[in-house]
Amino acid sequence: ELLEAVVQDQRIGVSLARMGMKFSGAGGGTTTGTTFARLMGLLPGTSINFFREVGDPSMNSAVAICLNFIADQFTEPVLEVARRKRDKTWEELTEHPLCTLLENPTPFHDGWALMAATVFSYCIDGNAFWYKRKGIGGAGRPTELWFIPHWEITPRWPSDGSAFISHYERMLDGKVYRYEREEIVHFYRSLDMRTRRGVSPLYPCLR
Repeated sequence: ELLEAVVQDQRIGVSLARMGMKFSGAGGGTTTGTTFARLMGLLPGTSINFFREVGDPSMNSAVAICLNFIADQFTEPVLEVARRKRDKTWEELTEHPLCTLLENPTPFHDGWALMAATVFSYCIDGNAFWYKRKGIGGAGRPTELWFIPHWEITPRWPSDGSAFISHYERMLDGKVYRYEREEIVHFYRSLDMRTRRGVSPLYPCLR
């Protein structure tokens, strides 16, 4: 019965793949309108813009205490890469390139700084972003990992709904920069299908 169920699931998966998945194209073809719509702070039953009134949530004393506690705890464990063997046990892969990169993601800051910044963005906005910098020509493994603040970057998608996310756009110094989907690591909490972003656990509490 289990084997039959698996085969049936595979048949369903193939059928869905043939049909092709379509997504909403609303808001995907423009750099304005939806970029910071989620940050407007307009909550039900009020015309007060709480996001503007509160300002930077991380500067709130109660929020800052929680964020610093979470960041300290999150960055304490030692990261490792492991491989699951046939006997269901795990084997640590020592000196793995990923661990080496996360220890020193850029020439200017260490892994603790990267992880702490990631936690701050994730807990405040429900999203955190890394840019994967590779070698000459963009080939090979990532050589650097750069944190991008959540307010600077947003997912984009084609207006015909042919792709869920096609690329990312970053607003920096009044200019818009395009990043291909493969260049960005996007951590998100839950998922808002309208914005292709995670859901903030903090913004609904601003009031």
